[in-house]
Amino acid sequence: MDAALQSRQDPRRSAPKTAGEPGPPPVRLVLSPATSLSDLRRQFSRPLFVLLAMVGVVLLTACANTANLLLARAAARRPEFAMRLALGAGRSRLMRQLLVESVVLAALGGLCGLVVARWTTQMLVAFMSSGRTAVALDLTPNPRILMFTAAVSIATGILFGLAPAWRATRIDLTPALKNVRSSLTRGLRPGRILSIAQLALSLLLLVGAGLFVRSLQNLNGNATDAFRQRVLILRVEPRGSDQRNIPGTTERLDRTYRELIQRAQEIPNVRLASMANGTPTAPTSTAGAGVRMASGENVRVPLLMVYPNYFATIGIPILKGRDFGTGDLTEHAPAVCIVNESFARQVFPGEDPLGKPCYTGRRARLLGAAEGGQAPSEPFTIVGVVQDSRYSNPRGDVRPLIYMTFLQTSTGRGQMVLHVRTTGTPGEVVQRIREQVAAIDPSMPMFDVHTLDEEMGAALVQQRLIALLSSLFGGLALLLACVGLYGLLAFAMVQRIGEMGVRMALGARRVDVVWLVVREAWLLVAIGIVVGVPAALGAARVASSQIAGLLFGLAATDPLTIAAAACSLFVVATLAAYLPARRASRVDPMVALRAE
Repeated sequence: MDAALQSRQDPRRSAPKTAGEPGPPPVRLVLSPATSLSDLRRQFSRPLFVLLAMVGVVLLTACANTANLLLARAAARRPEFAMRLALGAGRSRLMRQLLVESVVLAALGGLCGLVVARWTTQMLVAFMSSGRTAVALDLTPNPRILMFTAAVSIATGILFGLAPAWRATRIDLTPALKNVRSSLTRGLRPGRILSIAQLALSLLLLVGAGLFVRSLQNLNGNATDAFRQRVLILRVEPRGSDQRNIPGTTERLDRTYRELIQRAQEIPNVRLASMANGTPTAPTSTAGAGVRMASGENVRVPLLMVYPNYFATIGIPILKGRDFGTGDLTEHAPAVCIVNESFARQVFPGEDPLGKPCYTGRRARLLGAAEGGQAPSEPFTIVGVVQDSRYSNPRGDVRPLIYMTFLQTSTGRGQMVLHVRTTGTPGEVVQRIREQVAAIDPSMPMFDVHTLDEEMGAALVQQRLIALLSSLFGGLALLLACVGLYGLLAFAMVQRIGEMGVRMALGARRVDVVWLVVREAWLLVAIGIVVGVPAALGAARVASSQIAGLLFGLAATDPLTIAAAACSLFVVATLAAYLPARRASRVDPMVALRAE
């Protein structure tokens, strides 16, 4: 089906038409692409586009690294090329040979990439399926992927092998035949430029990876993984739970839920137990609460039906007031509710919300308004304020939320979620809970069993995916920068062996030689940072519309993340420069001078 068809008709269309009255407006058809109906596409399309851009940067970094190594190799083969040119070989023939070598190298890299891709695509699908819904995707490389990979490999091999081949064949024969090292050293200047470009691209990827990782940390909140792993969540649905309009059904369900909570708390290794009509990451019920904000706007605020000890079970602190008690669980008890910080801040700014009326649920209409001019029903009184929790909306701003007891709300459906906080591994108590559920009602199903940590992981699967892959790309770019810088410095030290011998013969210490090489590496990194930081800031502004929804709690131009990426480059540059510097510092001056 290529398109989804939606029709909207004016209700007056069915009314009889009087004389002189214009006819009803025609039916309006709204067409939308069928691809827009996929939740998977909506969830992962934007992160994957961002990751595709990062893959392009990684490819540029790898190509710059390869071109740098080809330049160094061409500089080392200058005497060979000079000899062949002197014997009559054509320049075009040498260029063809170098281009063939470059294309073969790129083709081998493409083949290795396909092998790795076939293995990693299955891991990617498994990672995307870690949410509440399994993902079925066939990511096996097809002929189009193979053709695209072959085209990219050949194009990069030619493009980034052309400059080294062109430079390698432009030789002054006399110095080259004499194997003059100064000419070889001058041949490394383009390599330094490529290293700077490579470091700048690596900084760009490191900044992106740092932003996504820090955003994921902010979304995870303050709760530790160990705490969330000890909270067990499971759904139960007693018979008739979807027929609460039948008299006595609500009271029967309430007795069932209370008995289940009591039996769960008596199980060994269970510390607390409570129930709610939703999971922590999806607390919204079908019936919201009508509330008038301080600005005068009437809004629908999500509400959650809970039992006592719910907040202590999932780790939400009570900041003011009290929790629900057994006296609040009856239908005729005084109407009370608990709100979160966002609700108190938006509805009662600058005031203490405790004891304030909160009109909501079936007992009242919008605050300050009555339906049909009648006086509002008994209001709900706020008895507690709990801390804002990232559970309610893990990927966005914390929304106002109201908590009420089961019998004092009317949400239509009786399916509830049991929350159990254990002292050990939750898997040890699952079977005991199943036994208690069967003892209460053998026909009551128990399903969707998982921990709070798995709940958060499923809600943040998009952020986890982009944080993981961006970290891998950033680490790969950092490794390529390290290898490229090491190769450049190692080859430079071989060409400068005579200079190092002279320095040490004139009294230079080994530490002076090491510092000389490390300082040169730091200079390249500093220039790369100077180039890379404006590029990162510019990329952040250009891609702000794409990454705005993927970042939480920090801006795309976060200075701490940029500083951490720059420090990482300096550390890697120091490691890459240490081995060539150490090798250069151990040169025997007499041997070096004889070689020169």
